[in-house]
Amino acid sequence: MKKPWLLLFIAPFLFQCKPQPTTNQMTNFEYIDGNGSVYSISNSSIEFKPITAKESSSGIFNAGEPFKIKIELTQFEFLKSVFEKSINNKIGQIGQRNKGTGKLILLPEKTFYIFEMNSVQKKEIDEAIALVSKK
Repeated sequence: MKKPWLLLFIAPFLFQCKPQPTTNQMTNFEYIDGNGSVYSISNSSIEFKPITAKESSSGIFNAGEPFKIKIELTQFEFLKSVFEKSINNKIGQIGQRNKGTGKLILLPEKTFYIFEMNSVQKKEIDEAIALVSKK
């Protein structure tokens, strides 16, 4: 007599199944831009924490004034779609954060993706955040 239940125990090892990170409705994001400024993004707001002159590598650069603005769910969905597109495009992603790169963090999982300084993904993320952040 065969034991089909045994397959349930060994299948994950045979197929090396592991959950893939997903961006669902409850996911929030943090984006660290090429200068080191941080954007905290939820489905209702964007908060900008700019790098100050004191924190910058030059000791001179100031990224501007901090702000927190409300956004519509449609704006959040737009950003989320840009982020997902960037995550799925592996070209231009690298393993470590260097000066000028962009780092996208999915919260609460803390899964992150780093995009090269001149990559298409980084440019698209920067432009999408700037568009939604216009006051």
